[in-house]
Amino acid sequence: MKKILSLLLFNIITITLLHAQNVGIGTNTPSQKLDVRGSTIDDGVLISVGNADGSHKLGLFGGRLSDPNPFIIWKAGDPLRFATDLNGFSELMRIMPNGNMGIGTPTPDLAKLQVQGMVGNTVAIFSDIATSTGIGLVADYPGFFIALKSA
Repeated sequence: MKKILSLLLFNIITITLLHAQNVGIGTNTPSQKLDVRGSTIDDGVLISVGNADGSHKLGLFGGRLSDPNPFIIWKAGDPLRFATDLNGFSELMRIMPNGNMGIGTPTPDLAKLQVQGMVGNTVAIFSDIATSTGIGLVADYPGFFIALKSA
């Protein structure tokens, strides 16, 4: 690939733009559209996006040699939402600041994991294989029951 721009800023970080339209920060050979790397194998990178004063932000850490556990971090007090672009914005799941998680509900306040909605009459299946075999939580009038599900 042909370099069209390479900058060394403050003798600390290199920014490289390749002809293939890849941008690298901390690398001279970016392999993705945006490739951000630490200066050594134990220099982890935290990418942060947020508003101007940092009062609402999201961070992504890829790990490093002494801490190989990637994580996503967000501002305390804000929920983390997962959505698709269906009809502009369609929230599918949310993690609340208190750790409660909701699937199909924006307000998971009844349990640590709250699921609203069903496929047929099945709310959830807990299985060790990718089939419908396992233990199912089934909604049926007048309430819920747990059933052994088999293919």
